[in-house]
Amino acid sequence: MKKVLSLIMLIITNGLFLYSQNSYKITDLIKASDIKEKSLQRVFNFFSMNQFLKLPINYDISFFVYQDTNSISRDEFEQTRAVTQGSSYKINNSPFYANLDKRDKKPPVVSVLSLIKDTNGKYILGIVKTFSACHDMSKSWLVTFSFPGTIIDYIPIYEYQGETAVTMEAQINKDFTVNVQRLDFSDYNYIFQFDSIKKDFIYPDNLRGQRVDTKYQIMPDGKFKKQEEIRYQPQIYTPEMFSQEEVTIRQRKEKRM
Repeated sequence: MKKVLSLIMLIITNGLFLYSQNSYKITDLIKASDIKEKSLQRVFNFFSMNQFLKLPINYDISFFVYQDTNSISRDEFEQTRAVTQGSSYKINNSPFYANLDKRDKKPPVVSVLSLIKDTNGKYILGIVKTFSACHDMSKSWLVTFSFPGTIIDYIPIYEYQGETAVTMEAQINKDFTVNVQRLDFSDYNYIFQFDSIKKDFIYPDNLRGQRVDTKYQIMPDGKFKKQEEIRYQPQIYTPEMFSQEEVTIRQRKEKRM
């Protein structure tokens, strides 16, 4: 029985490895006129005339703000960010929204879409970023689109709340795996609110949360397949911990369960 299970695991592992080896440039597979959904077509045109994002991508604070640990110079960083900023993306009944209160399903004021040149199948890979009405929260999703332009699948990969609180970040790898780290506060509808009198964000006392790391494989059909989930011991998160912008979630000292 153990040999059979081992063989099954080997077949699955080798299959995922093969998926990761098939890498193509999306511009070699389709052109903008092949895309029927107008908003995606316009964004694809925009990136075709500028520059697509390239894998691997560290989608954390270092993606948005230059860090001394970045592997490229500040000038290269600024030049790359200038040509890969998202373009406006609007669709009806969008599933993408960002609000401090989880119960608030209001659509975002603005959504932008950045496209990635790499794919391992018949799909377009992109990042949709949304902002709340008060711009007190932004959230990003990794999204796959069919060649005609319909959404195939998506996973959240980034959350930035208030002035400094990053509660989710990700790494999108060249083998089409995605590592997502998030701070989960499932017992709360929100982790802070803006006090208009104090002009500051107010956190609940003894805010208890849990770090969760999840690994996905992007399949050739554009679906995200969960491979692994690691949970850490729940703990109290203080406002001071959220103010450490230079510390990514994966650099934190939470203890695995």
